[in-house]
Amino acid sequence: MPVRNIMIQEHQRLNSMLDELEWSLSKNSTNIKELFDKFKANLEKHFYIEEKIIFDIAVNMKQEDVETNFDLMTEHGEIISELKKVENDLNMNNMPDITELKDKLIKHTNFEDLFFYPRLQEKLSEQQTAFIIDKSREILDNPKDNRKT
Repeated sequence: MPVRNIMIQEHQRLNSMLDELEWSLSKNSTNIKELFDKFKANLEKHFYIEEKIIFDIAVNMKQEDVETNFDLMTEHGEIISELKKVENDLNMNNMPDITELKDKLIKHTNFEDLFFYPRLQEKLSEQQTAFIIDKSREILDNPKDNRKT
């Protein structure tokens, strides 16, 4: 299975979680904080996989990938900033607006799905692909693994 497929599935899963949070906010549900915490933990694991496993391998390939990785990591920082705004609102018992968070995340994942991962997959060896897949599954399949970037 290509790395791209795993990451697209992961992006879809995160987007679904964000949609569920958005729906819950629109209904002023009682489980908003729980849904947010679950989304945040999963997003942190996702960014950990990208930054500590995938980007580390990509950086050793070509200079242009270093610049792309830097741009993607900058976007991760922007998304985390939006995440913190939402978390602060929730902690202050205010109704957060997740529009900016959702917009940034969708733009970011679309770029990765359509450009970054297809290009990366062409350059990965079978061993690199297997390593990324094994490490990703190890992290994603462990519900107690709350790695942070």
